Amino acid sequence: MKLKKVEGEHDDVKEQLEDAEKHYKVLIRARDVSVKEARAKIEELRRGIDDEM
Repeated sequence: MKLKKVEGEHDDVKEQLEDAEKHYKVLIRARDVSVKEARAKIEELRRGIDDEM
């Protein structure tokens, strides 16, 4: 009886881990996109400042 309960909990935890890993990967991709966009904006501003000088 206890073994079945522990196995069920194990399966639940395993699913939670898999979901968390998927979510983590989505967040990493979103971070990478945000950083790339920010760098592009900074570079654009930098070129604009250089052009004005």
